Amino acid sequence: MRRLVLGLAFLLFSLPAFAGPIYDYEFTVTGTSGPLAGEMSTGSFSYEATQFSERVLGLALTAFDFAWHGIDYGLSEVSFLASAWVDGEGRLDISPGMVSTFFGNNCDIGTCGVNIANETWNMEFGFPDALGFNSIFRYAFPGMDGVQNGTASLTLIDATSVPEPGALGLLGIGLLGLLGLHTRALWQSMTGVFFWLMRERTNEKRWTDSRNIHYRHTDCGDHRSNYLRVC
Repeated sequence: MRRLVLGLAFLLFSLPAFAGPIYDYEFTVTGTSGPLAGEMSTGSFSYEATQFSERVLGLALTAFDFAWHGIDYGLSEVSFLASAWVDGEGRLDISPGMVSTFFGNNCDIGTCGVNIANETWNMEFGFPDALGFNSIFRYAFPGMDGVQNGTASLTLIDATSVPEPGALGLLGIGLLGLLGLHTRALWQSMTGVFFWLMRERTNEKRWTDSRNIHYRHTDCGDHRSNYLRVC
């Protein structure tokens, strides 16, 4: 019983702690001016929430996928949000008037740029521009007359909590420990029962042998039969 209690205590101690939630977002952009007016593209990104109710500069991403003007962009090209405002649960808050959330392929922490010297783009959510729009997409590439605009939308599509890898290891160790203790206790119980049966069988044999010896010396007629029965 004591081993079982210790095993349960170890298991509870090793239950996995959960890391911050992983948020998955999907965004859609549509060019409204320039040579790519009317072109639409959808992308996605994910991040682990570790800060809450504040502006986060350089929010690290765990996944990114987007294609624009025939070029694919992944996490190696866009690895962070240049600026983001997160609420008390770590979700992006893109309400009008909030500190803007923006990212792109030509960004540093806290700032993004678009220029016609290179294939560049960015999108911004939350802070209204001069025309009052709450979200905007900007793009440019060599040969254009200037930076062009578009619309952008951002949608939360999933949120999951994941256990920390180290905690998963502790949980596995806890389960193995509990299994080991349980198996050991079961083995000891089975072994105890086996030896108890053996002792009982030995005692019964000794008792039977002693009675047989006694019956051989009683006057019950045929002593050969008295070896097998009580008279």
